[in-house]
Amino acid sequence: MILDLGIFDWLAAFSYGLIALSYAMRNIRWLRTITIAACTLDIFIYYYIRPGQPMWVQMVMSILFIAINAYQLVVLWQESRVVRFDAESQRLYSSVFSLLTPGEFKRLLRIGSYASLNKGDMLLTKDVHPDAISVVVSGNLVVKLGDEALNHIQAGGFAGEMSYFTGLPASVDVQAATATRVFRIAPAEIERLRGAVPDLHTKITGILGRDVAEKLRQTTSVMVGQAHRIRVAEEDVAQVAHVPWRPR
Repeated sequence: MILDLGIFDWLAAFSYGLIALSYAMRNIRWLRTITIAACTLDIFIYYYIRPGQPMWVQMVMSILFIAINAYQLVVLWQESRVVRFDAESQRLYSSVFSLLTPGEFKRLLRIGSYASLNKGDMLLTKDVHPDAISVVVSGNLVVKLGDEALNHIQAGGFAGEMSYFTGLPASVDVQAATATRVFRIAPAEIERLRGAVPDLHTKITGILGRDVAEKLRQTTSVMVGQAHRIRVAEEDVAQVAHVPWRPR
């Protein structure tokens, strides 16, 4: 049965194979390039598969797909070109968003904004939904629960990203410990990227997720350390009281 297939059947099978291969590509450039190759082959097939009766509808659709993917490749190429940033943005790009292409970072700058905080200014308030995800460009933020300082967020650290992932209000207060400069992005703007530029959305959420993971690691380390100190203290009390210590 397979041996009875004609040349155009084999070419069509090869074209579908290319399309399947494009879907397996994680790199969007390769995906679009292979799709263009498959559609170009389709035009040849649709023109000759029926002698004297080219399949014009299929040919026009293939040309349309080629045009769309070619345009997107041009956009990707333009975004990958070297872009000059001011000193503040270049520092932010190098330290936090280096995973993005220069063009992607330029797009991020357009949907976000810089803000300056004086010492004592509140960035996040407990039990209130943050209106933006903030990354520290310079300065120092203090994370507080009531009057107790829990942690500090230095340059390159994020505030408000936990609420973005959970949809819950802030569980702590975040205040400027010194004069601080932050870059702020509204969660709604990040969500718009999900449909408009999914590859960029994936990269940004990956960067935010990495920061969340590091904070969880630090919290776990602190809790383990506190548990160890409590155990040592209980052992010391038991020895002083001359009673056997039993783990709880």
